[in-house]
This record gives sequence, C-alpha cells and structure tokens, in this order.
Amino acid sequence: MLGDVGLNDIILNVAAIALSLLFEYVPPLKQRFDGLSSHQKPMVMLGLVVVVTAALTGVSCLDVGYSVVTCDKAGMTDMVKALFTALISNQVAHLYTKRQS
Repeated sequence: MLGDVGLNDIILNVAAIALSLLFEYVPPLKQRFDGLSSHQKPMVMLGLVVVVTAALTGVSCLDVGYSVVTCDKAGMTDMVKALFTALISNQVAHLYTKRQS
C-alpha cells in the first residue's frame, strides 16, 4: 500500500509542509519571517524540521504509548532519511506557495 514509506515519513513531511505554509500565510509568523535575510530563512526552517524530527524520535523512544520508529540503528537511519525528505518537502512547498510581491 505505502511501499517503503513509513508513518514517520508521512508525519514529518506533513509537518514540514505545514511549517512552510504557517510561515507564509499566518500574519504574525510571516512578519517575523520576512524580517530575516535570504540566508537565515532556510536555516530557520532547517532548525524547525530538525526539532520536529527530534521530538518525534524522542516520543517514540520514550515509549509513552506512541511510537512510529524503533530506537535502534535501523530506526535512526529511517529517521535521518525521513528528515531529508521532510526538508525537501518544506522547500518545495515554500517555492510553490510563495506569494508574489
């Protein structure tokens, strides 16, 4: 059904796209984000996607009843792969939903 795509991939990609849309269309976030340089903006998005990835991994590894990844080498490898696809999704969403000035 999903092939090699796991739930962690789906969650991270949706979160990455949502972050891009929030910073483009929510006025208070957009105003702060627009104040950043063109070099700072991708770094902020990188940091936020890494934080979401770390949070999802932490929740999974703490075993609080919600787990989308195993806490072993294979699980961490899957999360790193999911992080890279989420970063790509974030930037593509930004490029295609960016408002023209």
